[in-house]
Amino acid sequence: MANQPDPPRARKVYVITQEDTSFVELLVAAFARLGLAPLQVDGVDTHSWEVAAAHADEFDLLWSVTSLSPAQLGKLSHRHKVNQLPGHDLVVSPAKRYGRYITLQGDHGRYEFNFMPPEFYFPRHKGAFVKAFEAMRGMARFSDRVNADPHFKRRWLVTKTAPSADPSTAAVTILTDPAQLEATPDQQLRIVHVVEPMLFSGHKAHVGVFVVVSSIDPLRIYIYHNVLLRMSVQKYPAALDSSSPRESFEVSDTSWLPPWEVDDLKAHYTELPSTQSEGTSHLKVLLRHLEHVGVDVAKFHKNVYSNVVKTIAASRGHFAKQARQASSQPSIDSFFQLFRFDMEIDDFGKPWVVSVEAQPSLEPQHFGSGSTGGLFSALTTDLIRLVGVLAPRDKTSAQLVVQVREHT
Repeated sequence: MANQPDPPRARKVYVITQEDTSFVELLVAAFARLGLAPLQVDGVDTHSWEVAAAHADEFDLLWSVTSLSPAQLGKLSHRHKVNQLPGHDLVVSPAKRYGRYITLQGDHGRYEFNFMPPEFYFPRHKGAFVKAFEAMRGMARFSDRVNADPHFKRRWLVTKTAPSADPSTAAVTILTDPAQLEATPDQQLRIVHVVEPMLFSGHKAHVGVFVVVSSIDPLRIYIYHNVLLRMSVQKYPAALDSSSPRESFEVSDTSWLPPWEVDDLKAHYTELPSTQSEGTSHLKVLLRHLEHVGVDVAKFHKNVYSNVVKTIAASRGHFAKQARQASSQPSIDSFFQLFRFDMEIDDFGKPWVVSVEAQPSLEPQHFGSGSTGGLFSALTTDLIRLVGVLAPRDKTSAQLVVQVREHT
């Protein structure tokens, strides 16, 4: 009597290419809550993609915190899910993102594409930058802040980076005159117009919008209902210059002030965020305050969403092409991506996209008064549910379709 084949595996299995640290602890916890188990090889959890690639039939979800090339992925089936959208660097790389944005401005007009501050790369764009600088200097400025700050809306943030440098540690200066520019052969200057911020009890706000692209064809974009609202640690200077501490005009993943501790916002929080709960929605708190100071919040909310959708939708063709070039993959819908769109709010209440992260930090930040743990926990759980991880025994949506035969 012939041996019966083993039934298809019923339990969902994941591979994550990083040891269990605080950076991924909430993600691993979400996997466990939803019944996903780590891939084990010879009885040991594996975090090596080289090892996992040889056991592709034994897992269903690959989550990598570093970039993977299509060649590294090997042969995957329709059910596999990979958390990296091929070609996502088009919206993540500052130079590529802004280059695409300028093309779209030319195709569709500045009215539709006017949500990224002007950006140049020196010395390649020297002539264009000088022209833009002079144009900015000639524009009227309608604000009382001009009286105390002669360079209001006429500043540029200059980042000096060697080709291989880490942008997060690159030196920055504030430019108010093109003559201040200096460059050496091994450096490139990224020059971005400063968004003069709306201030919250004197602090600058940074709004992180979480976005999931779960499918390329058809394009499916999901925007999380809450945001990561962070404030600068120090108050924004009355007149920003190169001597201003970075903590007064920049926000990083590890250095920021929680909004529920800011006087302008704290009264709007009826429940503080904790490790167990998101608390009062940061987005709702932000909208309440903006409405209080006279901003059209319906327009603001619409602009936040349209900034995201326009950026991603305009890149869909690029994503699809890159996914199809990963010839070993049977389906371009094996790929998905979690993005965080970081936006700043100008003094008129308009949101501007200043950066996009393809591997946003999900490491919770804990303060004496609250935590982002509840937010990130809910986000990761919703993300995995949305992606829809399938084990070999599970039926795909296509297999669940019942064909109806027309009778004559």
